[in-house]
Amino acid sequence: VVCSLCPSATHIHPYAATRLIDVMISLMKRCFRFNGKAGGAEDGIRDMFLETSRTLMNCVHVCLCPENIEKNLDLVYSLVYKQEEFKTFSKCPLFTSEDIG
Repeated sequence: VVCSLCPSATHIHPYAATRLIDVMISLMKRCFRFNGKAGGAEDGIRDMFLETSRTLMNCVHVCLCPENIEKNLDLVYSLVYKQEEFKTFSKCPLFTSEDIG
């Protein structure tokens, strides 16, 4: 449902854009924390965090497509502001460019 609404998400409020990026980073951190830990219940939790963070990454990707990028500058600003936190996940095999799009 969320991904279906993303193409219509324009002129996102600065607070909402910041919170969206904060939630995405929080989910990625939790997934990263569970990576490498073996266990049935922990694998399920990690998979849940991973799927949710990938969904949010796809939503942000759609919100920043060429047609919408000028209408979502606050989202771009939030990503630039939090770019240091994303560098932590750049080498993580859980989050690849294949997940987005």
